Amino acid sequence: MNTSETENLCGLKRENFQTTINGKNTDLYILKNSLGNEVAITNYGGAIVAIMVPDRDGNYANVIQGYDNIQDAINASQPYLSTLIGRFGNRICRGQFRLRGKDYQLAINNGPNALHGGPKGFHARVWDATQMNDQSLVLELVSAYGEEGYTGELKVPVDAYYGVQTQRALNNYKISNTRMCDYPEYVIAIAYVKMAAATANAELGVLDPKIAEAICAACREIVAGKFRDQF
Repeated sequence: MNTSETENLCGLKRENFQTTINGKNTDLYILKNSLGNEVAITNYGGAIVAIMVPDRDGNYANVIQGYDNIQDAINASQPYLSTLIGRFGNRICRGQFRLRGKDYQLAINNGPNALHGGPKGFHARVWDATQMNDQSLVLELVSAYGEEGYTGELKVPVDAYYGVQTQRALNNYKISNTRMCDYPEYVIAIAYVKMAAATANAELGVLDPKIAEAICAACREIVAGKFRDQF
């Protein structure tokens, strides 16, 4: 249920976001809340390309840095701008981790490190998209076993919703996702990576020790299997 560009506040043209990448079609999707404000999203990387809201005088403007067409998104100098990232957010030192006695080498894309899932991570994939109504868009992606060096197959559904917090009449844009992995030990390995990073940053003085301990405590619960049934 894509609206035509003549109905869009952002003025973006749907055909400018349509191409085929590795056999999958890209497109532009417009979400509108009850106030008439807009969020424009492309299923290439799940990138938000426009958020249209009024100023105090009622004049609408795009309040984020986005793209005017799909080629700009594909060739962006800042490829993670307003996109969905994964499998991992942030850096993994030297792109390496060990799981169940086996060493894994990830794709390197940030000096000697792996950043945000690698050069062909979620930000550079065409997601399956279903627009449920004017306010809701569902994006889905399957990350195959071995993709960018990661183990396990990962299924990622993302729900994007644009509504209004009625009590204060504020715009309310939400993105939520549930990652389903056929290899729970992969999630445990990431927990170990996060614990190591939190501890190292605390020792370097760039992270509050209390915050580091809170991160480690949460990761220890994952390692202990408390949330195993969620993966």
